[in-house]
Amino acid sequence: MIHERAGQDAPNLFTPLRGNARGFLRFKKLKPFYVSYEYDFLEGEGWHRVQSTAFYDDEKRAVRYALGDLTPRAIGFQNSLVIGGASIERQYREIQPFRRTLPGGRSTLILDQRSTVDVIVNGNRAQTLSLAPGKYDVRDFPLVDGINNVTLEIQGDSGVKKTVEYDFFSDAQLLNTELLEFSIAAGSIRNREGRVIHYDGPAVISGFVEKGLNNKTTLAGYTQLANEDFLAGARIARATEAGLF
Repeated sequence: MIHERAGQDAPNLFTPLRGNARGFLRFKKLKPFYVSYEYDFLEGEGWHRVQSTAFYDDEKRAVRYALGDLTPRAIGFQNSLVIGGASIERQYREIQPFRRTLPGGRSTLILDQRSTVDVIVNGNRAQTLSLAPGKYDVRDFPLVDGINNVTLEIQGDSGVKKTVEYDFFSDAQLLNTELLEFSIAAGSIRNREGRVIHYDGPAVISGFVEKGLNNKTTLAGYTQLANEDFLAGARIARATEAGLF
């Protein structure tokens, strides 16, 4: 039971009601054109926009054209930014998620009969698989960043046993041979005052290009410009027996 003293306001016992709505819209006639959005609600203040972005995916080239609230990808010494503006980015992992972007040498396994396969990565047994006849990519098995020595102990239904070994380097900073990733974005820094969004920050241009030269080397160049601040840099990622440099 709540008691109230005469002449005094009753205490506020409840926090304001809050809500959130987020999602995306797809327009069938404009496929693959999408709009993502997020709004939040606060009792007494109503609905406020958190973010909204329109984007079109060129699925064949894995390129995304976007307009609205953006967080362009950053590499090297680039600052991670939230802007209101436009961008063009190649995004293999988003648009072509099944495409192999990490480099590797020989990695194909072909089974001509159903087999039990013990996967041993760098001397540690990772898992045991029961695989149907077919063609497999060993890089789809669980790996670690760095040098991977993968040993497969295979026993077919006929009872025949064999052991196969693979050696390759795995690291998220490397791109497969001749693959090219890039990003170019321009707009204004986004600021938030309370629940209200403003696009009154400095104008900014940010971009990079990254190319896999071979299975062990990836080259990148990047730049970022905001008002009078200018950044430019380059990076070479090289896989060696001692690790990634």
